[in-house]
Amino acid sequence: MKAKIAAIHAMEILDSRGNPTIKTFVTLTNGIRTSACCPSGASTGEHEAVELRDGGESRYGGKGVMKAVANVNEVIAPVILDMDPTLQTEIDELMIKLDGTPNKGNRIQIVGDDIFVTDPKLITRGIKEKTANAALIKLNQIGTVTETIHAIELCRRAGWGYVISHRSGETEDTFLADFAVAMGGGQIKTGSLCRSERICKYNRLLEIEAELGRAAVFHKPLA
Repeated sequence: MKAKIAAIHAMEILDSRGNPTIKTFVTLTNGIRTSACCPSGASTGEHEAVELRDGGESRYGGKGVMKAVANVNEVIAPVILDMDPTLQTEIDELMIKLDGTPNKGNRIQIVGDDIFVTDPKLITRGIKEKTANAALIKLNQIGTVTETIHAIELCRRAGWGYVISHRSGETEDTFLADFAVAMGGGQIKTGSLCRSERICKYNRLLEIEAELGRAAVFHKPLA
């Protein structure tokens, strides 16, 4: 019997800057208990959830999060209780619906990596079970270009995103950049802008853009 979410409880804590933030505890029916804290960066992403602060000057200069704590305990928890914790996509969709602000929409990707290992059989199962809504695609992980394209086609038919990815033992071969453009997913994962085996792939993307000229179109997968 699968474990379900038995209890959710949030509390106010302090982050590394001394500002209030939330810590939430989740307990499953099998007795497992875990927790997570919400960080708050100095810069805010375009699609980052809007912070719910208390306002006023009586506590932490208005930065308290007791309203957010109450929101977790009284609004979110009742909806999430009894859910299967492995159904991450369904939980995220419920959270987005509860959030209600326009910056969330359908712009979140739950990208499966090791859970799928670019295997069409595992991706098919993931689509059926709603495990994610995108897959990390690694060519030599499945073995051939043909099998890789099959995995991508499964993602396309399901409306999933897909991210063409390098491997940890990478070389200066740039085929990955050409393949990413050819597959039209609009996303590539090849590390930060450092080291030659990474930079060469970004340079190849720039070359492709120059070769295509006005025909080059940047596809925004989350638009």
